[in-house]
This record gives sequence, C-alpha cells and structure tokens, in this order.
Amino acid sequence: MKGVIADVHPSVRLGRNTHVWSFAVICEGVEVGNDCVVGSGVYIGKDTKIGNGVRIGDKAHITDHMIIEDNVFIAPGVLMVNDKKPIANNPNYTRCNPKLREGCSLGCGAIILPGVEVGKGAMVGAGAVVTKNVEPGDCVIGCPAQPMRRWIK
Repeated sequence: MKGVIADVHPSVRLGRNTHVWSFAVICEGVEVGNDCVVGSGVYIGKDTKIGNGVRIGDKAHITDHMIIEDNVFIAPGVLMVNDKKPIANNPNYTRCNPKLREGCSLGCGAIILPGVEVGKGAMVGAGAVVTKNVEPGDCVIGCPAQPMRRWIK
C-alpha cells in the first residue's frame, strides 16, 4: 500500500540509506545510523541512539534512552523495557536502560528486562526472557534465559 506513513518526530536524525516502514513511531531525539531498517509498527522511544547496519523487525518495542550499537539484529516482536518497578505515577521511578552491544542478535518475541546488557556478538533465542546480562558471544535461551551450554549436556 503506497502512501502509508510512519510517525517520525522532526528532531529525529536518520542516516543515509536507512529505511523506515509504515506505521513505525520514532520519538524525539532519536538518532539512527546509516544502512538501517526500521520495520512496520516499530516503536522507538525518545533519545535512543542506534548505530549503523541495524535491523529492527516489525512490531519491536525499543524503550527510551537505549544504546544500540552497530550491526545489531532485532527480530519481530522483541520487547525492551527500562522500569524495574512499573507502578503508575511512581515518584521513585529510576530509568534503567538495556544496552545492545555490537553484532548481537535478538530472536522473535524476546523480552529484554531493565538494565540488561546483551554483549558483543551474543545471541538471544526466540521467546527468551533476559533477566541478567548476556556475556559477549554467548547464546541464551529460555525463561529465564540461560546460556545454551547449560541446556546441552
């Protein structure tokens, strides 16, 4: 369907050869690098920094103030959150952003909880709930996510 637009705040900086598909929402202060793809229905929260060569699948939720380094793959339906105590109007709210390091990959429907860092080249399996940092190069699966080497004996 031609002519369907995304909701991109005027302050957003998109790198060259970056494509944003229909119905995406990109909030104020976001920077997206070169050669990226933002899928249909993706939400990117304010002041998020996204590196070069990043692929974000349809309907992913990228929370505010995240850092996503170069060549990260985010599959459809991935959810990232930054609030450890989600209570409406919480006067003690403290933002705790996840971080995605260079070349990591997140499988479909993975959930990345507040403050978690997914290390360089790490892989998160589909549907995993990541409650702790993922070491560089590790592959985690399950709920809660654990390194695959623990599952294979």
